[in-house]
Amino acid sequence: MKIVALSINPLFDDRVIGGSTKHLRTVVTRLAEDGHDVTVLCTGRPDTVPFNWHPRAQVLPVLHHKQPFPQPYDIPSFAMAGNIAVIAEHLADADRLYSHDGEFLFPAVAGDLPTIVSLRDNAYPETMLGSYLWAPDVLITIAEFSRDVVLAGPGRFAPGLA
Repeated sequence: MKIVALSINPLFDDRVIGGSTKHLRTVVTRLAEDGHDVTVLCTGRPDTVPFNWHPRAQVLPVLHHKQPFPQPYDIPSFAMAGNIAVIAEHLADADRLYSHDGEFLFPAVAGDLPTIVSLRDNAYPETMLGSYLWAPDVLITIAEFSRDVVLAGPGRFAPGLA
């Protein structure tokens, strides 16, 4: 299966920055070990280049978001459009979309593609907004508390989410 994963955070081959990135690397590596081809699209910086976490898991730092956090979407409209176009191009022949942190705020780009959204926290505005925007096929939360937060908020408007 061909899986495209999204992270609006920059990723690095030689270091892990934060727990969310650690989880993403674990998930992507496991999917690759299970025989899937995974392409991770993430935010690029001047010091990032494409790399592999596994022979079947390529990381492409091709997205443009404001660095450093906060307010990663404090970017020009043409940069947002560019991000959407790059993601749409990669999704054209994908079998699944995995949105890590749910922070990519343009779910329509997935169309009918089966989508998994993983909400890694309940703190960042982008994650919380993403939890209301997405209508994923599968939703993953990091803990029971996070599940309860999602069900009490966006879950009110998504029958059957529980």
